[in-house]
Amino acid sequence: MKSHKHCSKCKQDLPVARFSKNAAKKTGLQDWCSACQVAQVDSTSANQDPQVYVMTCIPTGEQYVGSTTTSLEKRFWCHRTQMRRGIATSLLYRCMRCWSQARYWKTETLEQFGRGTISKQELRDREQVWMDRINPFLNTVNAVRGVA
Repeated sequence: MKSHKHCSKCKQDLPVARFSKNAAKKTGLQDWCSACQVAQVDSTSANQDPQVYVMTCIPTGEQYVGSTTTSLEKRFWCHRTQMRRGIATSLLYRCMRCWSQARYWKTETLEQFGRGTISKQELRDREQVWMDRINPFLNTVNAVRGVA
């Protein structure tokens, strides 16, 4: 294996250790270096309005309430990636193991705020208000552990 790889974003030749793995790629590595990927995520997140959302598993009707400063599509894929990597074992991820394809999920915005108008704590507080209102089954573990 080569010791360096060219980043297609910043156009630099960098050590392969600076690239995340990606089994789907011929080289086994991402096209962009880790620094460029982080910069892209940060810039994308900064351009999104904070929001509280609900994810509904269509086959079961079970729901999950969350909050994010990224797009709903991106947040869904973050949940899916965490589930696949086994990072979390909440009820949401257990449900996603059975119904992992996007077509089995409906994601909707419950409340949206303008950029810079709400702090992270206020966003979490609004998420809790919606959790209390809807009482989503898939948040049960989150509520017990106090994880938002």
